[in-house]
Amino acid sequence: MNPLRHVLLIQLLASEIYVQDQWHILIWDECMCLEIVYRVTLNSMFSCYT
Repeated sequence: MNPLRHVLLIQLLASEIYVQDQWHILIWDECMCLEIVYRVTLNSMFSCYT
């Protein structure tokens, strides 16, 4: 799993789904579904979990 790759995917897909100040994106990668929540904050912090 390449974290940077997923960050880039988030940036590419961010404009597709917007729900209450956060991006909610499902990414399938090598038989693993990562649910990535990108919350827009001053620090642009995000959490990634399986």
